[in-house]
Amino acid sequence: MPGLEPGDITLTVSKDGAAVRAEGARGDRKYSKYVRLPFKIDPASVLAFYKQGVLIISARKSVEEEIKSQG
Repeated sequence: MPGLEPGDITLTVSKDGAAVRAEGARGDRKYSKYVRLPFKIDPASVLAFYKQGVLIISARKSVEEEIKSQG
């Protein structure tokens, strides 16, 4: 996403994926993308870095807990 500043980028994360929206100050550069993941993630673990036009997002996989029936 060259030509944008970090403040131009909005990142929304759910357990299933991430939505990235960005718009330059003059409105000349616009980006919008939703990335659905094949596994669940922990939204609280998400880190994002933006440097020289490249956005890097990292997150940990969510640990699924097994529910045992009490019988």
